[in-house]
Amino acid sequence: MVRAPVKLVSVFVLLVALAVAATTALPERNGEPTPMVREGVQGWDPGPGAAELAPARRMLAEGDAEAAAASARQLVGDASPELDAAARLVLARSLLAVGEAGEALVVLTALRDGDRSPAIAAAADLLLGRVHAAMGQTAEALAAYRRAAERDPSVEVYAALRRIEVLRDSGQLEAAQDAAEAAAGLPAIRRTHVAVLEALREIQSELDDGNGYLATTHRLLDVATLPHYRAQLAFQAGQFELQIGQREAAIRDLQAAVSAAPDSAHAVAALDALIAQDAADAVEPYQRGLVLYHAGRDQDAIVAFTAALENDPTNHEARYYRGLSRARAGNVPGGVEDLREVARTASDRELAGRALEQAARWLESAGDTAGARAVYQEVLARYGNTGAAASARFRLGFMSYLERDFGAALTIWADGGDARVHFWLGKAREIAGDDAGARAAWEEAARLEPDGYYGLRAADLLGGEPVPSTGQALVGAVIGDAVWRELASWFPERGVDPNAAREALEAEPGLRRAMILLDAGMMQEAGWEIDALAEEHAGDVERLVTLGGVLAERGETTAAAEAVAPLVNVEEGQERSLPPILERLSYPIPYLDLLSEAAERHGADPLLLAALVRQESGFNPQARSSAGALGLAQIMPETGREIARRLGWQDFNPRDLLRPEVSLEFGARYLAERMERYNGYLFAALAAYNAGDSPVNEWLAAPGAEDPDVFAESIPYPETYDYVRRVYVNYQHFLRVYAQPDAGER
Repeated sequence: MVRAPVKLVSVFVLLVALAVAATTALPERNGEPTPMVREGVQGWDPGPGAAELAPARRMLAEGDAEAAAASARQLVGDASPELDAAARLVLARSLLAVGEAGEALVVLTALRDGDRSPAIAAAADLLLGRVHAAMGQTAEALAAYRRAAERDPSVEVYAALRRIEVLRDSGQLEAAQDAAEAAAGLPAIRRTHVAVLEALREIQSELDDGNGYLATTHRLLDVATLPHYRAQLAFQAGQFELQIGQREAAIRDLQAAVSAAPDSAHAVAALDALIAQDAADAVEPYQRGLVLYHAGRDQDAIVAFTAALENDPTNHEARYYRGLSRARAGNVPGGVEDLREVARTASDRELAGRALEQAARWLESAGDTAGARAVYQEVLARYGNTGAAASARFRLGFMSYLERDFGAALTIWADGGDARVHFWLGKAREIAGDDAGARAAWEEAARLEPDGYYGLRAADLLGGEPVPSTGQALVGAVIGDAVWRELASWFPERGVDPNAAREALEAEPGLRRAMILLDAGMMQEAGWEIDALAEEHAGDVERLVTLGGVLAERGETTAAAEAVAPLVNVEEGQERSLPPILERLSYPIPYLDLLSEAAERHGADPLLLAALVRQESGFNPQARSSAGALGLAQIMPETGREIARRLGWQDFNPRDLLRPEVSLEFGARYLAERMERYNGYLFAALAAYNAGDSPVNEWLAAPGAEDPDVFAESIPYPETYDYVRRVYVNYQHFLRVYAQPDAGER
């Protein structure tokens, strides 16, 4: 994320500044502040010390607080007041992270007593509040947070949130409630306002203030936008209303939970609560069936959808889902009958085509290849310009391919289609001896989907690598002068003045708040502001690239990736118009040293491990799955115990998996074991990491599974099917960004 020394114009070493500085070395520091002149942008002043402090910030973000403290300490006392202030903030955060709150207090006191800008002073007081709170000094912490709000009112709501936390922790619940009520009236972005109301609701629960708790839950429903969160809130409101005897209100809220997100766990719980109250009829049968279908309760779903069809025989969606439920419950003929009836009677061509294609898929899965082929042909004949037809064309060709009828596959795929069809068309042509035709098909797949699975696999085959392989790729720098040079030319190509892009970004109030919060070490809150900026400017390529560059240059690589994430959709099909820096910003590797060292110890490819961790947890060390997997590498506790035993670790506790160094160590070991078990068969090893060895062993026994592409295409578990592709795509991006040119064989 980002920092805010004296003022925004001078504190941020922005992306475009570094871009035009490509050939200018950083000035040597000799105790005196040295002006940094950037050729090519008149009057540009990037601000002091960003390059010097970025490593310390990266170390801190990656969990190596001791190294971060050592790095930042070297810059404390610099002749530049701005650099000295920024270094003190990083040093104090690092000391706090290693439990040296007393020393952090000394560092910050000197900073607080100096003549600082409002932004620096506010950040220092916010951080002081955290230090005092860690030392159990309640009064001092509250005073520091009050000063922060006074020094820079733009962060008043964040100071209030921390005051509420201190008051709660010290047992002053009534005062905390008053503070939360007041904070709820302060200007704030939506996510921050939700956090305030959540804090208020928790306090009201602790105070047994049922009416207040219920009222605040409904206030949250008024502002919440995420469907699953709304379902959670409505369910909680309904549950509480049942407890206090407000049955009618409870039924309304439970109904709302069901409709907010039918595929959520809270919708299922709400429906079960209604059933327990003999109020299932409060939910329309179709809606009831949808919730049960998503919960995997197929027999109950069939009953509900049947009731919906009795009420309205033209409810084609109800018939469609009843067909899927029947087939999934084992009644494939009955399911196919329903799906074919939808195709026969529905006026919505997309729904009708989808229903018929699903009927064919179920016939295929049941082993009725002749029946499936006939239905796929019917989809092509009746719904030729729909997504269902594209899927049917591929499945028809793939069935022929698996039967080794490559001539039929070539005929079916001859007219081309999406990247998937072109990829497999190339494989069929290669088998038929048409090498030129194969290359042409793969080139088209790579053109259609340059950063997607089939495009990347096509590039592999074009490069002479039919079997995806891994190796000990060397890790290179993420961001360097070459990238900035590319960006310096990229902005003018877009018709944008780099200085104008910088000034527009600096004018954002949300950026100022994010800078202060980052300097105070309030990373979650800063993330809310950055997410809000990225969401607000989701269609503004230049703004997002600039924001991402600011964050990455500062050392906040994960935040930079989140900032530029919207560009993936904005520029779909136009990837070539974006600068290479976008890929570099989009694919950071937090915990780089820990990850590389763990991979080396266990003989795993570090970039493959990074690709896996990105998919498993998004590099969130506190990630917890609904199944119970923990940490960066999402290791199940029982698997963790087995790995600990094999490593000879004593006194292993599943909570250890939330520590980055432990999760990466165990993830590297488990990945290396899967690669060894499957003799370097990448797709099989990845599938086993996700689904376990037993199902993978069964899949490998299927005809054609020795071909990695056939294996990957035939994985029957939807989650594992997607997982293998996503990790592979991540891996290819990491190779492009991080692998050194002389890394040798992959």
